[in-house]
Amino acid sequence: MSRPVFLIVLLFTLLLGRVVLGAAQPQDSIDGEWVGAFELGEDLVYVRVQFKTEAQGIKLTVISMTPGTPGTVADARLEWNRIHFELSGTPEKLVFEGELQGNDVRGAVGRAGKRGTFQLVRTAQVDPKVYDQYAGAYELERDKIIFIRRRDVLKEDPPYSMARSWLYYLDESGRMGILYPSSETSFFSGPTYAVPVPVELRVRFIRDRGGHVNGLVWHKSDLPEMFAKRSKLYREEEVHFANRDIAFAGRLLVPATKGPHPAVVLATGWRATNRNSPLDALADVLARHGIAALVYDKRGTGASGGDWRKSSFLRSLADDVLAALQYLRSRKDINPGQVGVFGSSWTAVVTSLAASRSKDVAFMIIVSAPGLSLGERYLMGLERYLRANGFSEEDIRDAVAFANLEVEFSRTGEGWEKLEAAADRVRTRKWFSHTWTVTLGAGSKDHWFWREQRRSSVDDHPVSLLKKVTCPVLAVYGESDSLVPPADNKALVEKGLREGGNKDYTIKMFPKGEHGLWQVEASGAAGAKTYVSGYLETMTEWLIKRVDVPR
Repeated sequence: MSRPVFLIVLLFTLLLGRVVLGAAQPQDSIDGEWVGAFELGEDLVYVRVQFKTEAQGIKLTVISMTPGTPGTVADARLEWNRIHFELSGTPEKLVFEGELQGNDVRGAVGRAGKRGTFQLVRTAQVDPKVYDQYAGAYELERDKIIFIRRRDVLKEDPPYSMARSWLYYLDESGRMGILYPSSETSFFSGPTYAVPVPVELRVRFIRDRGGHVNGLVWHKSDLPEMFAKRSKLYREEEVHFANRDIAFAGRLLVPATKGPHPAVVLATGWRATNRNSPLDALADVLARHGIAALVYDKRGTGASGGDWRKSSFLRSLADDVLAALQYLRSRKDINPGQVGVFGSSWTAVVTSLAASRSKDVAFMIIVSAPGLSLGERYLMGLERYLRANGFSEEDIRDAVAFANLEVEFSRTGEGWEKLEAAADRVRTRKWFSHTWTVTLGAGSKDHWFWREQRRSSVDDHPVSLLKKVTCPVLAVYGESDSLVPPADNKALVEKGLREGGNKDYTIKMFPKGEHGLWQVEASGAAGAKTYVSGYLETMTEWLIKRVDVPR
């Protein structure tokens, strides 16, 4: 064989070999849970999906999407590590084309002629009980603390079992982020609270020889790794107390300084909420500043007895707050004359009721507190939401008329047949999904919501309650709150405190703050990453001026 012919045959053989070898290489597995985001123009959307290989092919399930609707199931196609899937349920179909490389998928997304990018990162499955071992404070350097906490979402129906848990961090500037697991000890976080990509932070927890978590490695992008030891600024204690025949369990954070300490009871939220709530890291902030803080499992959740849906909507929960307060006052390490309460949103009404009924409440902090009743807020909020989202005037008129029937039944317990008949007529209308009947699942006249609303009296109106609150009060609002708009509620709260003769109240408004005092971003909910500037400082400084903090 001549040399030129030999080289041609050799080259052909090598090329054929590469094709054969390439075809023989197994493609990466896509199965598992993935988190990520995509951008289309100014839209930033967080997604959490699951891929599962079945006999019929690969199925994709949207577990959550912000903004968006979870529950979508779609087919996915994976060929030579190229992934293709499409998501409906939006005004236009979203088409994704990307490449799978190990634990990373990234590529292009398109919708109605617009093009953008997406990225997904595979997450590990971790037992939520492990999160409890990591929760606490860590000192990156002097006067720079990172708080790590667990967040639980519970199912709405008894026995209120766990729906989902995750780990998150909060630093003292107010910056927060979910820590997504890449293994049982290693986690990652992204540019906003929920959006994990591009990865900007990696955290690895360290154990001592005895297996106890004694620190973590904190690695932000483009910066050296930092070791943070577990802080001893305060200790964590499991506590128990009772309200009559119902036993409660909770977590008490006690400063390391010599007591007795001032203390705060953080009231539990509306619906099913345990101690691992969105507010539990605020207990860390307070304890770090020398103020003991108690968070507890709402009745019927976690390790607490009873059932919140079978008790008075406000009064029993206010009694629970007072029971927690009396427990703290009984402890030798707590100053009995300096125990107050904290409530956010609807729970601010619970704490207001508690403070109106007891002179033992030393102070009250309320965040995004309603001045309107629940029915008033519902009617105004529904109309504003529908108008802001482009519903017709006819739709808005019909929706408000139906909502008025709901509010009337919730107040009186009369007119169910009329409400039920109206629901049958309008249940195919698009606005119907935004009503109490649907959002609360209150399709029966015996539903807990209607029952508990009827148990609430006219005296439980926020303004009436605040007229009876004489302790120092801090009321905080976000200027961009759409759930409890300050324009409708702030002046009423101030009216109640002023007309009641309260001598020490402070009302603070924060620009760009939304309902939870997160800073509003142009990219919407998925772009939120921090509490509004000054919120944490305002709360701690206001409180420290009114209590004795041991040094």
